[in-house]
Amino acid sequence: MVLSTGTNIEPGGEDLTVSAQAIPGLEGLPSAVAGASVTVGSAPLTVTFSGAGSSSPDGSIASYSWNFGDGTTGSGEIVTHTYTVEGDYQPILTIADSVGNNAQAPAEAIVVGGLGSISGTSGFGSVQVGEATAPQTFTLTNVGAAPLTVSGFNISGDGLGDAGGAADVVLSSDTCTGATLAADASCTFAVSMVPQAEGLRVVMITANDGGVGPDMIVVTATGVAPPPGWTTATVVNSNGQPLVAVPISFRNATGGVTTLMTGSDGVASTAHMPGQYTVTATYANGTQSQSLTVTASGPNTVTFSTVAVTVQVNDPSSADIAAASVAHAGNTGSFGPKTPVNSSGQVTFQALPGTSSFTAYVAGGYQTQSLSVTASGPNTVTFSTFAMTVTVLKDGSPLATATVAHAGNTGTYGSKVPVNASGQVIFQALAGTSYFTAWDGSSYSTTQLTVSGPASTTMSVS
Repeated sequence: MVLSTGTNIEPGGEDLTVSAQAIPGLEGLPSAVAGASVTVGSAPLTVTFSGAGSSSPDGSIASYSWNFGDGTTGSGEIVTHTYTVEGDYQPILTIADSVGNNAQAPAEAIVVGGLGSISGTSGFGSVQVGEATAPQTFTLTNVGAAPLTVSGFNISGDGLGDAGGAADVVLSSDTCTGATLAADASCTFAVSMVPQAEGLRVVMITANDGGVGPDMIVVTATGVAPPPGWTTATVVNSNGQPLVAVPISFRNATGGVTTLMTGSDGVASTAHMPGQYTVTATYANGTQSQSLTVTASGPNTVTFSTVAVTVQVNDPSSADIAAASVAHAGNTGSFGPKTPVNSSGQVTFQALPGTSSFTAYVAGGYQTQSLSVTASGPNTVTFSTFAMTVTVLKDGSPLATATVAHAGNTGTYGSKVPVNASGQVIFQALAGTSYFTAWDGSSYSTTQLTVSGPASTTMSVS
């Protein structure tokens, strides 16, 4: 049974947390009191243990034995021990008096680990309800000696009854999650506040890093009511992630247009006079419009979501796939840059619902297909090349020394490819016009074919 706990002041002025334990009902037995100079810190953590508060009414204390909880032991009234491995440890003191009686007492548990500290400006000031602030950057530094591994962040209310919670905070960038910080190393994360209601919003952000310190910071913002007619347009991709710098136009009934760009939160917002508006988003060379009735009291919101479109290029030649690319045009008809396909011949675009066009460039040619992109999908476009077998003859017999080059409808020839012993070579070609030129070393012959499926052609050189 623990008889007492408290703080013992050593002669050197050092505070020790102590606890005492004795067997009840047996007066005259010794009483062990174990104290520790520090109970929390990063490795290596050096702790001074003291049994000076122990006593024995029937005789002097003959021995002090310490079990430090990490597999090591020590002896003496005052001992020093260093913990080098992170973990929780329970030290125990055992004393024996001069007449053979024993007593035992635990010291306070020792917690050894990395120690993180978060710094940054925590006040965001007054912010309109539902609007995101500009991101503010915070730094998490390992001020301990042991490594600190960050698995993420916990965002919650402050637990003190203040209004605020995870919905009031957006983590906009993060170099900490997944990082292991050595001593004195740091990482950063950026936070925006989006007050969900009027009044003070208080949110606690805690790093999940296994550290022994309070690796947290409290951020605050004051939500204020939006002005009359406040209107927001949000643009997100198919994964729900905000799309930045998307032009949004608001056209009123008389033809007046206000154009804004979405911010880091994917939102464009402004105050409008009540009335009917056409809201148009422009993304990836495509547009989509929605009607919105704006009222003074609101809420006046509209959301645009892009759709994932997967383009598949099928070609058995790894060299062709390595050089293949696809360009996308929304319903404006203007194509964006060519985007390389991956090793499987795929590339994914984000497109607004409506008509989109895709042009694949592969095997020296190109082909364009249109697709009506819908929110429900599936939205896939497939381009396939066909095998074209070319046989080269000279004087009616296969010419095993010939070479052949192929040009798709771009008109640009690839490299010359030697034929096999039968005078044959196979090319992959997109549907449409292709050109083949055969050389025998001193002369050449060219033929033009309209490709619509696998085919063969014979060429003669003189």
